[in-house]
Parts: sequence; C-alpha cells; structure tokens
Amino acid sequence: VSHYSTAYIFFLVLLVGFIAGLLLRARRRRQGLLVGGGLVTLTFVFTFLWYAQVTEEGFASVVSTVGNVFSELGGFFTGELRHTGTLEVMGIGTDSAADIVYSASHYLLALVIAVGVLYLLYARWRKAGPESVAGRLEPEHLGMVLAASGVLLAMVLLPLVSVSYTADRLWTQSMVLLSLPFVLGGFAIAGGRRRLVPMLLLFVLLFHFGNAYYLFYQAGGVPRSLVLNSQGEDYAHFYVHDSEIAAVEWLAREREPSPFPRHRVYSDFDGSQRLSYERLSSWHGITYFQREPALEAEDYIFLHYNNVVLGEVFTGEEYLPTDSVAHLYAGENRVYDNGEAQVFK
Repeated sequence: VSHYSTAYIFFLVLLVGFIAGLLLRARRRRQGLLVGGGLVTLTFVFTFLWYAQVTEEGFASVVSTVGNVFSELGGFFTGELRHTGTLEVMGIGTDSAADIVYSASHYLLALVIAVGVLYLLYARWRKAGPESVAGRLEPEHLGMVLAASGVLLAMVLLPLVSVSYTADRLWTQSMVLLSLPFVLGGFAIAGGRRRLVPMLLLFVLLFHFGNAYYLFYQAGGVPRSLVLNSQGEDYAHFYVHDSEIAAVEWLAREREPSPFPRHRVYSDFDGSQRLSYERLSSWHGITYFQREPALEAEDYIFLHYNNVVLGEVFTGEEYLPTDSVAHLYAGENRVYDNGEAQVFK
C-alpha cells in the first residue's frame, strides 16, 4: 500500500468496512468489530502524515484529480477522458473480432462478480442462516466487498479516474475482495446444479486468462503479447536490446564528470526510459518530438533500436516516422553508431 492512490483506496475500503460493521452489528447487539476504529484512525493518520505533510506531492495529486473528476462529470461519453486500456475493456473503438472477444471476456467476468455481489446483498436482506456463506460473512467483509465494487465501477463510469489511476492496479487490488463474489456468482448462475459450478468458473477464468495474455490476438496474427513475440508495440516499448545498453553506457562514460551536467540528452518516449540507466540518472531524457526543444551546444540526441532499425519514434500516444524528427539532428555530429543505436551531439 505504499503507492499513494493505492493507500487512499485501501483506507476507503477499511472505512466502509468499519461503517458497515457499526451499522449491522449494532442492529444485532453484538460487540467487537473486526475492523476497529483504532485501525481506521491509524491508517488515516499515517497516510495523511506521509502523503500530505512529508512527501506532499501525492496528496496534492489526489486533490487535483478529485477536482478534475467532478469538473469533467459532464464528459461521460467523451472517450478522450478515459485511459485507452479502459476503453479497450469497455469495447469502445473495437475494429476486429479479437477486440470484441477481449472486451467480452471482461464483461463476462464482471457479470459473474456482479451476480455474486447481488447474491450477498439478497442473502443478507433475507437474513440467511449461519450455515450459509452469506450468513457467516462478517458485516465488515461485506462492506469492504461493496467498497471494492464501487471503486471498480467508478473506474469505468467516471471520466478521468482511469487516466489518473490505471485500471490494472485497481483491478488487482479489488480482486482480493471480489474473488469471493466471483465464486458465489458461479453458484448463483448454476442454480442447484453444483456440478456445473467448477466447469462454469473454469471456463470464465480460462477465457479471461486467454484474453489477458492476448492469446486470441495471437491466433489472429496480431503480435500483442510481449511473451509470445519479438515484434509488436509491447515488444518495442519494453524489450531493451544489447545495442541500446552499449550506447547508453558509452554516453555514461562520455558525459561531463559533474554530478549536475549542464547538457541534456534528448530522446523519444521509449528512449527516455532507456536513458534511466543508473549512471545517467542526472541526465534529462526529454521527448523531443512532442515540442520543439531548445537544443544547445554540447547537447546529445539518443536514437535507440526502434528509431534506427524500425524507423519509428513513439510520442507516448502514437508512432511517427523517424524522418519526421530528422531535422532535429540533421547536420549534427554523429559521435556514436553501433548499427542499432546512434548518438548525435
């Protein structure tokens, strides 16, 4: 829970669980809370002290995000206000059968979980006996399940939330609590046919697993998976070639000895990640094609494998031909070239 957004959601889930425990246990006149006020208070105090008083940026970021979310509520149908991964899950902008199957797997999983959550609420309303799962479920646990469901729903429904806090992290955090409704949803859908439950849940899990690892894209000839391909966008983003390492290490040796060098190294979005080599940590990797940089004497331009071999630069949002930025280093000294990575000065 050291990531600030994750810590805030952790506190929210605890708080809702605590409130649910107070309300539901008070009606039953039972003493003792599994999620007590002391735990909630300590979580709030330490979260506030660390993120609002010590590091500050994490707290300022969430305040800004909350304000932006409310100001953009009217843009519910505006795709630009959502993360591209969330749009993929929602099936917005699908242009292939694999896109549709990918989105369908997420909807199917969400449907089973939603049925499980509704089953828990129905059983609680009908005052299910202690022999049932719903009857044995603590009020705090039920409250935390509802909080996780609400946060996950907000990720899809509220503009800008998915941009500020990407869905994969929230999904992983929520599944800790929503795994129980997933299983109960399988039982509810299967009705009294208990033998169908394992097959139903296994089908949903395997179907979702196949889509999460892009197996259906692979079957259609689209190299989405980094694990299964030596090409495609993920491979271009994340795979670091030996030639790139050699070029960056050469830069580390050639840079001025000062711990705070005056001269910068410019590269595209992916190149700036490769420049985060430990000995280059004080250099500034700048996405030089998003805006015209003020190049100065002794500045460097770093071209990595994708720029040199594939002829592409990545803006962080789209690919452009390397030729579109060639004017930035045309006529400059090429001081390093190993065939797959180049450095200009």
